[in-house]
Amino acid sequence: MFNELSFEWELVGKSQKCSGNEYKVTITYGDKSYTFPFHTNYRDEKNDREFLNCLFDDALAYEYNLDILDFKDEFGYEDNKECRKVYNACRDISKRLHYIFNNQEFNDLYNEITFGE
Repeated sequence: MFNELSFEWELVGKSQKCSGNEYKVTITYGDKSYTFPFHTNYRDEKNDREFLNCLFDDALAYEYNLDILDFKDEFGYEDNKECRKVYNACRDISKRLHYIFNNQEFNDLYNEITFGE
């Protein structure tokens, strides 16, 4: 399924969040597409599979927690404002991925990029 996706990377500039660059990455699958922001470490190169893996990690961090309090406990946040910001970002990524992929496609793609299945 991964081979059916297309990725378009647009350099935004130097990242304000880490030591690398900020990109806008558009994923297209069939007739659906969505653009996500992405920040790289200065050592990282653009990599479609790693990028998608990061998106799944964020989406599942949201999905596997019942609510923001579980999320806060799971990841050890002490600052409520920072926790809400990250929680909401993970929620948004989850919604965007589910816009592109139905539940079966989401699970199949996750398994493919994570376990090579």
